[in-house]
Amino acid sequence: DELIQWLNQLQTARAGLARLLGIAHVAADRDPGDARPRGQELVADSVSHAYRAGGRSVLRSVSMRVRPGERIAIVGPSGAGKSTLARLLAGITAPTAGVVTVGGVQLTRLPLPDLRGRIALVSQEHHIFRGTLRDNLTLGRPGATDDQVRAALAAVEALSWVESLPGELECVLGSSATCCARA
Repeated sequence: DELIQWLNQLQTARAGLARLLGIAHVAADRDPGDARPRGQELVADSVSHAYRAGGRSVLRSVSMRVRPGERIAIVGPSGAGKSTLARLLAGITAPTAGVVTVGGVQLTRLPLPDLRGRIALVSQEHHIFRGTLRDNLTLGRPGATDDQVRAALAAVEALSWVESLPGELECVLGSSATCCARA
């Protein structure tokens, strides 16, 4: 059993290293411009994507419109391209064909602060770093006050859960830390 666990850890480490080394081969896909969106409608027009130049497309000619206030769920079997489509719609990755726009402006032409202020991606992946809950919640805004953090938690209906934790925002998370809701 121990040998199998070691082999599993080695395979995981190898995959992680391959991803890190592969970053050097990824071409830049952002070229921010001066155009500003005229509206909030998110449009994918005949979007296709392949992870490698000349490689097999994982998405082919996908088109959709998301109007302001709409919420969408992308569902399908593993490997169907759900995560890839979500990354394209959030402007994280540029399509290899077609275009994704918000208010008529290509997402990859928007400056990152403007893009992130308009589009959010909530995925099933999560990462927790060793430190307090506050540390994890304020990675993107280190100077956030307790009131701002609590307001954000209330907005996603997580404040009562945090208040049930030992130490609340000071609860320690991460590898080998235990931070559980009170019984």
